[in-house]
Amino acid sequence: MKSTYLDKIEMTKEKLRKNLDAYITDEASSTFNELFMREYILNYLSLLQDLAEVKPMLVFVHVDDIISINNRYSSDVGDEIIVNLAYELKQLIHGDDMLFKRKGPGYAILVHDTKKRNIKDYVINIQNEIKKSNAFVEPITVSVAVVALADLPEDLEDSERADYAINLASRRINLSHYLGNGSYIDKDTNETMSSAGYVLFADSDPLSHKVFRRFLENNNYRLDIAANGINAVNMAKKVKYDAIIVDRYLEKMDGLMIKQHLNESTINMHSLYILIVQNKDSFIIEQANYLAIDYVLTKPIIFEELQGILEREFKRRVG
Repeated sequence: MKSTYLDKIEMTKEKLRKNLDAYITDEASSTFNELFMREYILNYLSLLQDLAEVKPMLVFVHVDDIISINNRYSSDVGDEIIVNLAYELKQLIHGDDMLFKRKGPGYAILVHDTKKRNIKDYVINIQNEIKKSNAFVEPITVSVAVVALADLPEDLEDSERADYAINLASRRINLSHYLGNGSYIDKDTNETMSSAGYVLFADSDPLSHKVFRRFLENNNYRLDIAANGINAVNMAKKVKYDAIIVDRYLEKMDGLMIKQHLNESTINMHSLYILIVQNKDSFIIEQANYLAIDYVLTKPIIFEELQGILEREFKRRVG
């Protein structure tokens, strides 16, 4: 009986080993899938302490006009193009780079070391070679988005940084719909074109920074963060924001004083202003009314409520 039990255990292990590839690879393109990509980046970030030493880059490659190609030929032809693109990319990327299949018509490349090479030249060469390739039913172009892993916010945990990098690359590659075929998108590209809005969040609590960053950026808002009131005022005097969300008891200058400063003919005097308080009382409401504060929200913040406010106000102000 014991040997039979152990045999079953070994059979189970062997079956799992054989099926492992199905969990981490895309069968059609024979590349690692997006699930494995996240785990790889997570472990890579945790192991490599000094990212500036090698300057790794996450590169998203997206097939342009795939819907038009599917309509002209068929979805099977479109799928074949995406598979052939994997073959082309494997010939073009450096030997130590990692290739992953993304959900949708494209791939991701993790370039481990860009310190001794120009990432833009590297990527544009890939774009040019794909454009010249005869491996497709017709010439295709690809758009590319680049994220430097060394530029990720330092206050995030490794798992959060991995998600941040992937989400940021996704937002950037979406800009290709606005910028046109064969786009190259990096941190210097104007991201306002696909943004739901530009928000300044001011709070002295680092944990709140993480929570609000995750919520706002996952909902496609561009975000700046100020850790104290003076920084918030200085930032708001230089940059036009669609919304400013401020904690009442902010260090160096509280949320009421910030609004008072912004009301003095600054570029954000009419921007949506949301004050976050521990408790809402008559004094706060009177001050909010006097200073033309748009909303006063109490902690804990209900993010669905905040999302509704931002969407309604941005739509109303644009309209």
